[in-house]
Amino acid sequence: MPFLFVEDSISCGNKIYITPSQSHYLKNVLKRRNGRVIIFNGVDGAWEADVCDLQEKNPFIEVCSQVLVQPEKFHRIELFFSPIKRNGFLFEKAAELGVTDFHPVVFSRSVVRSFCAERSERIIIEACEQSGRISVPALHEAVSFDCFVDKCKKSAAVILFCEFAGGKRIYSVLEERVASYSLDDRISIWCIVGPEGGYSEYERRLVASCEHVSQVCLCDSVLRAETAALCAVSVVKNFLIQQ
Repeated sequence: MPFLFVEDSISCGNKIYITPSQSHYLKNVLKRRNGRVIIFNGVDGAWEADVCDLQEKNPFIEVCSQVLVQPEKFHRIELFFSPIKRNGFLFEKAAELGVTDFHPVVFSRSVVRSFCAERSERIIIEACEQSGRISVPALHEAVSFDCFVDKCKKSAAVILFCEFAGGKRIYSVLEERVASYSLDDRISIWCIVGPEGGYSEYERRLVASCEHVSQVCLCDSVLRAETAALCAVSVVKNFLIQQ
């Protein structure tokens, strides 16, 4: 069954009105004028719902029963990245891979310094729908590099400063840093990926000097910014799955 994101609260028997674009998606793309879909809002878990009326003015579905409970406790994969030209691709794939928080950071060599948050949120939600994910990643406001460094100094998270050369292998750092946590702990892992033009020497020195930051090597070749981000997220996700 297709997954559909809704903004309303969900409970058994609720009638939920969907958007015209969602109605179009069900009716014309998936050819589902009736039957069932799975709906989620990122809070109330996943529910089966009957497709009742897909008329253009007030299309709605009716909630039937819960199929998945919303996880109360989960590890966080937080991606700190410079906005890039291919933001949409990055948001889509990173959401599919399990990123819980997107943190845009404006570095000194950032080429793109702003983006459309509304469009980006739509891409993130669509990625969740396509991948069957019922938790929706948070898209935070862009911050300056100095504000970001302050966050690093105050955080007790596992912080990975990702580069293409130098530093330890990312998997070995994860094993070393996460070993002190118990199985019941909620771990927060930050992946820091620089801009298309790379970090400046000032940024590299300042971030690396933070107490909780570990410099890690992703690959033995130079990666595009979005490739580096997805590489780091993939390794972290795979590591957490095995814990």
